[in-house]
This record gives sequence, structure tokens and C-alpha cells, in this order.
Amino acid sequence: MPRAQHRGSSGRWVPAGACALLSIAPFPALVSAAPPLDATRVNAPSPEAPSPGEPQTALEWFDRGLELAGREDFEAAAEAFLRSHALQPTTQALLNAAYAFEAAKRPLDAVSSYRLVLAQPELDEGLAAQVREALDAQVATLVTLKGVRYSPDRPLAHLWINGRERDIENFPMLLEPGLVDIEAEDEDGYRGRERVALDPGEVMVVDVARLLPPPVQLPPQDVDAATEGELEGDSPTTSPTSPSRPDQIRDQRHRGVLISTWVGVGLSGALGVGISTTGLLTRREYNLYNDSTCFEEGACAGSDDPNVDPPGDPEAHYQAMTRYEDATNALIGVGVVVGAVTLGLGISAIVLGRKRAAASESVRLAPVPGGLGLRF
Repeated sequence: MPRAQHRGSSGRWVPAGACALLSIAPFPALVSAAPPLDATRVNAPSPEAPSPGEPQTALEWFDRGLELAGREDFEAAAEAFLRSHALQPTTQALLNAAYAFEAAKRPLDAVSSYRLVLAQPELDEGLAAQVREALDAQVATLVTLKGVRYSPDRPLAHLWINGRERDIENFPMLLEPGLVDIEAEDEDGYRGRERVALDPGEVMVVDVARLLPPPVQLPPQDVDAATEGELEGDSPTTSPTSPSRPDQIRDQRHRGVLISTWVGVGLSGALGVGISTTGLLTRREYNLYNDSTCFEEGACAGSDDPNVDPPGDPEAHYQAMTRYEDATNALIGVGVVVGAVTLGLGISAIVLGRKRAAASESVRLAPVPGGLGLRF
């Protein structure tokens, strides 16, 4: 059936045999020329089971696309042209699919189809220039995500754009303008999310370093030189007899408790001497007070005997006895507390000493005949 010229709001299709690209608004002219089909594939049926009246060959799908475009059903027309191209790859089918997607307000699909047209071998230079111009016009209506910026210290593990995971190797990418949801996750599981409004033609770089929350900072630890070497990847340089970090901490703790225990023993001894001294002074003043008042005997014997000293002032001896007695009691109370603390420290020192002995290394220096040697 010969193809006559068709005029409509969608533009104009040229007669069969021509392969011109027209630009009649509002929709670019479709290429109405039948694609140059292989003789072996002209009657190749569609791979899907056709419904009654459905095209079965590439040529029939091409004609169906022209028919649907004439009725301004551009989405269906684009799918028909792609079905024709799937059965018999042709530049005309791809170009018409791009035009149809553009008319259907599907710029992303239009860009994909235009790029496929430009990838066709032996494409006419004049046609290629017009396709590039149409491609640039569609890209200008979209948003371009140019790339991803992230810190090398926090490698990116996952990136989602509008709920769909994307690979950073696929950038730059095009998106529809409007609100864009961006979510990122680093290798430590920290996530960040933001929603940005992008206008047509806007170019953006996804800044993951700004999007992710700061990591939790651990408090600094006291690391010795040997441990620093291990953290930096160097092999530790410790001898069989050098203690490890836990052994050093255990030794320091045991030494501190042992020193405190001996300090407590010394204080207890000093308090014992003080208690004894004040006790003896209390006893002495008591005896002097008794001699002055004859409290125990009821009478002061020898008061007329010149060889017997006269009794002293009983009040002075009583006050001195009271002071020494109070001091003795106070020292006894302090001594009890210091003794209890010293006892606790001593028990702790014994327990830590046993743990230290049980955790000590099996290889150690020991005296042997002729000098020092390793004992296992």
C-alpha cells in the first residue's frame, strides 16, 4: 500500500523512499520511509505471541508506530518503533522512537533513544548534527548529577537516588527536575539523607562528605611504643622476657597495693608506739594523783615523816591524767581504722600477687651456673 503524505498536528511524514528529518512544530516530523529490511527478516514474526490484528514483522510495527503517532498516541508509537527496531535494527525506527518519546514528555527515554541513534555506524553527518542538537535540547530540560564527592577516609558503601541504589561508576546521570531524595551510607554503617529541589538544566555534585554525620570519636588511649608499632603495621619488637602491656598494668597495680600495705603497717606501728606512750603517761599521772589524795589507802601515810615527800597538787595530776587518757583513746580509734585498712590492703596484695604469678610468662631470666639463662 503506497504511503501518502499525512498532515496533522503532529507534523508531516515524508513519502516512502525518502529519509529526511523535518522540524515542524509542535512535534518533529517522523521519518515515514520504510526501514531497509533484510530479505531474510522481512517476514520475521514478533517474538511475543501476537494478539489478533497485532503486527508480526518489523515493517508492520514501523507502520503501526506511524499510525499511532498520527493519532497522537506518542507513548504507544514509541513502543511500536522500538518493537520494530528489536526485530530489525534501523536508524529510522530509533529516530522515530526518540521523536515520539519527546512528544510524550518523556525526556529521559528520548535522550536514551537519541544516544542510540548517534551510536549507529555510518550515520550521516547532517543527520548526526541535527540529532545532537535535539539531544542537547532534551538534556537542558533535565537535571544532571555530575558526580559524587566523598572523603577517602570514609569510603562510600551505598548510594540511593530517589529510592534506587546507584553505582558511582554510572555518573554523570540525568534526572527529572524537582525534588530529589539522596541517601548515602559509608562502610561503617553511618547514614545521611537529604532532599533537594533541582531546576531544569541544573548541574549538581553529590557531596557525601557533607551529607554523612560525623563519626563517634573514641577517647584517646595510652598506647606504648610497642602497641603503636603494631597499629601502624610494624611487627612488634619484643623479647621473650619483655612483659606485655597487661602484665605491666598488673605489676604496677600489685606494686601500688603492696606499697600502700607497708605504709599502713608503718602507721599502725607508729600508732601503737603512741598508744603505749600515752597509756604510760596516763598511768603515771594516775599514780601521782593517787599519792596526792591517798585515794586507794584512805589516809596519807607518812605525812609527818621527813623522809616521805609531801603530797602534790591532786588537781594538776588529775587534769594531766584526763588529757593523756583522751589522747590514748583517740589513738586507739585511729589505730583500729588504720589497722582495718591495712588488713584489706594486705589481702588485696596477696590476691594480686597470686594472679601475677599465675599470669607470668613461662620464659624468664634466672641464675644458672656460669651466669644468667632462660628458664622455662
